[in-house]
Amino acid sequence: MVNVVEEKQIRKIEDFYDLKDEWENLEHGADMTVYQSFDWNILVVRELFKSFLCNYYTDLVIYRLVINKKPKIIMPIIIHKHSNKTKWFGRKKGMYLLGHASYSDYVNCIYDDASEEEFNTLMGYIARKNSNLNFFFDDIIENTAFNSFLRQTSLNKLDNTVSVHVNLQGNKEENYNGILSKHVRQNLRTAVNRMKRDGIEYRLEIVNHNIGDDVILDKLRQVHIDRMSEKNMIKTDIIHLISSHIRVKYRKYKEMHNNIIYDAMGSMENSVFVIVYLNDSIAGYLYGLKEDSCVRIMQNCFNEQYKFYSPMFRGAYDYILDCLKNEIEMVDFTRGDESYKYQLNGEEMQLVHYYGHL
Repeated sequence: MVNVVEEKQIRKIEDFYDLKDEWENLEHGADMTVYQSFDWNILVVRELFKSFLCNYYTDLVIYRLVINKKPKIIMPIIIHKHSNKTKWFGRKKGMYLLGHASYSDYVNCIYDDASEEEFNTLMGYIARKNSNLNFFFDDIIENTAFNSFLRQTSLNKLDNTVSVHVNLQGNKEENYNGILSKHVRQNLRTAVNRMKRDGIEYRLEIVNHNIGDDVILDKLRQVHIDRMSEKNMIKTDIIHLISSHIRVKYRKYKEMHNNIIYDAMGSMENSVFVIVYLNDSIAGYLYGLKEDSCVRIMQNCFNEQYKFYSPMFRGAYDYILDCLKNEIEMVDFTRGDESYKYQLNGEEMQLVHYYGHL
């Protein structure tokens, strides 16, 4: 058995397409999620190449462990050559898995099955080639072979974070409603009663494919921009107001000119949209990607003027009921511990973070 580590620097998007066949042969392993698919990562690479000063700060190198001429592990590494870390964006000098600091909620290398010895061979090679750089690995799912390897290395382990998912396997609507607390069921009824009292017509639209309508996509993007601006604008004093304005302006520019979610909405066939209309106006939406019998939700946002009616809490609940009828076994609300996820009977999954050198 001949083990060889090969490396390929990605200088243009066409270089990444050269990996398509071998990548897709590995992306269905048990530890892989939709964030390890080739179709998602081509969008991540495009976003990376369009980012500010990418060529100066960043190299993208694909390291591959090849056994008997067959790729066994693909490890796409962002080599950040100079630190440009600020409070809100940028990276420290070091090595990161592709997907770091993006909408890739779960980050990993690409493999079907791999042993600790094989991970060690590949990681050892990368460490020797870049001996002046630390690894920074974030958002690694705890129950994966790659994490089993990492936790036995000399890398420093940081505090875990969590993602939250709703497990629907074996459930029916009446069972699910019985699991929810009395308080949550009352809040769901209150949302509907408020709409009826104020003459608000509620409509839920579920779309299980990409949307080719730029008008709809632009409306969804604007809802997200408005919500992002509202959440990030801090007006407690002049210093926070100025810094918030800079941060919001930067993020607005990225939303309009380098927006991976907007690109995915218009191109990925496994897209899932859950759009809530109140009186035919978009009050909010969920957007995610379907992966086998699981849907990974990446955005949940609403129009602030409809906050009183809890449109997306009600919308998320109604979507879960729809999933129960359509053989969806999990709705994954991904990273973050927002309260609504737990109220909908969400369960935590641990995400592990490492840094250092081998």
